[in-house]
Amino acid sequence: MAVCARMSDNTQRRTTGLDMVISSLRRLHRLPTGRSLCFDEHNPGGARPVFYFHGAPSARVDFRLFDVARELPRLDLRVLAVDRPGLGGSGAQARRHLLDWPRDVAALADGLGLDRFAVLGWSGGGPYALACGHVLGERVTAVGVVSSLAPLGAPGLAAALGPNRRFLQLARDFPAATLLQLRAIARLARTPWLAQASLRALFSGRDREALESPEVARAVVDYIAEAMAQGGAGAQEDLAILAGRWGFDPAAVARPVVLFHGEADRNAPVELGRYLAGVIPGCRATFLRDEGHLSIVARHGRAILEALAAR
Repeated sequence: MAVCARMSDNTQRRTTGLDMVISSLRRLHRLPTGRSLCFDEHNPGGARPVFYFHGAPSARVDFRLFDVARELPRLDLRVLAVDRPGLGGSGAQARRHLLDWPRDVAALADGLGLDRFAVLGWSGGGPYALACGHVLGERVTAVGVVSSLAPLGAPGLAAALGPNRRFLQLARDFPAATLLQLRAIARLARTPWLAQASLRALFSGRDREALESPEVARAVVDYIAEAMAQGGAGAQEDLAILAGRWGFDPAAVARPVVLFHGEADRNAPVELGRYLAGVIPGCRATFLRDEGHLSIVARHGRAILEALAAR
């Protein structure tokens, strides 16, 4: 039998403006297979559930970047931010694939008594949100993708991704080398005097401006550290999955989809968003001229959730 257990008491974070000001529960859900999924629950009283899928390499805590705690009660949204296997507090899953994720989400929804729900993915979480929309059918009310990756096998997209293509391919083809890189990034991010310089090396343009905010910088440091909480193998595997075949065509996603993408995004260039918007039937896309990978969620989190709720 699936079990949902509380891992910590209700807590109210007070350290920064981006931290959740509404109580959230860090919880553990045991799947029928024995693996566990870790998730944070924001605005537990909300009547409209949304499963949130983090970036890569990242973990559930990157939902803090959206800075929308005060908006959740107004929108009546209950956000469940879930760690993927091997990341954060979720148990590892051997030889997993992208299309394994919808089954985990469905099992978690069953354990929570949720018949229908929306899904939202940022960055590397976008493909996982689309997979849920494809596999789970009408159980998914709407799909949101923000700064999302797209299938690298689509014409021209691998070239558009630039240096990040090599990083993803390295994770797929040379996992040990990628693991060393990830651990080095995590060490730099956790060292206060090196954190700012290391983050600026990971991002550019408008995202560097966003990192001038101590709250945004702290959130990025925290999600990198949480992604590596189990040593980094889960983070490497997550990147390798995104570099490989998805196992489905985004054009087959038949649920309502809202897409947001910054035209100044250098981590997931806008060509990826335009490709998805062009092939997904009925996709409602918003392209923001001056926003990057981080800045779009830090500055437009409310608009993103409003658009998702409207669908």
